[in-house]
Amino acid sequence: MPEIYDKLYKIVNSLADQYGFDTDKAMELVEDRIDTLLEEPTNDITNVNTIPCENIKTFLKKLKAYPDLLKANYPEMIKILHALTDKKGQGTGNMPTNQEACFAIEAQNHGFKLLKKAEHPSENGCFIKYQPNGTQKSIDFILMEVSPEGSRSVMFDLKHTKNKSFYWNDGWFEDDVVYVISYTIKKQNKIYIGFGHETPTTLDREAMAQLIGIKRKLNSENENTGFLRKYIRFANQYSCDQFTDEFCAERWASVEKFLA
Repeated sequence: MPEIYDKLYKIVNSLADQYGFDTDKAMELVEDRIDTLLEEPTNDITNVNTIPCENIKTFLKKLKAYPDLLKANYPEMIKILHALTDKKGQGTGNMPTNQEACFAIEAQNHGFKLLKKAEHPSENGCFIKYQPNGTQKSIDFILMEVSPEGSRSVMFDLKHTKNKSFYWNDGWFEDDVVYVISYTIKKQNKIYIGFGHETPTTLDREAMAQLIGIKRKLNSENENTGFLRKYIRFANQYSCDQFTDEFCAERWASVEKFLA
């Protein structure tokens, strides 16, 4: 248990830095994570990082080769994903996106079974979970491969835009998360697949850390006035000009090596 608590508090500290959580919100997050772990059934499946993720790699290679796959419309899958999310406090702005529906459809086409949030693999196979941390937190999908040797899981966060820049709504690149970013340049659909800790430049990372520090300070000092509950949020823009062919190839090679 001590190791689990250490990991949970590490997650909380990371999220607090990025989203400006106050202490109460951070503790709520810890409790949510503990509840999730306590719900998880005990079994003989262990997470072994040396087990290759061939199905996940094949799936991502297909997306990389055909970026248009994430531009289709699947209204029925949007309904299915919406049914899997927490409805409390959810507005229309948190509805599943077309990109997320496409991602789920293509994962199913590669043999991944869609699980409910509280559901856990009890047999060998490939599985996918949607928004395991809730609608207001990062991580859109987790893909899992379970075999007699153990299991591997990979976290994914998706971003999309109809041009060559997208917005961070209070978020930022996270370590050990694979980002799938769909964008368009000169009417041609493109895709970037890379780890969060390998994507932003040092300069961008330091600038974002400074902004997050300012936001945390202001939010901690803000006092509500009358009926107004003050809270500062971000809407930072990120340019896809960074995603040159060379850059994309290098970052994809890193993901591919991890999956192998």
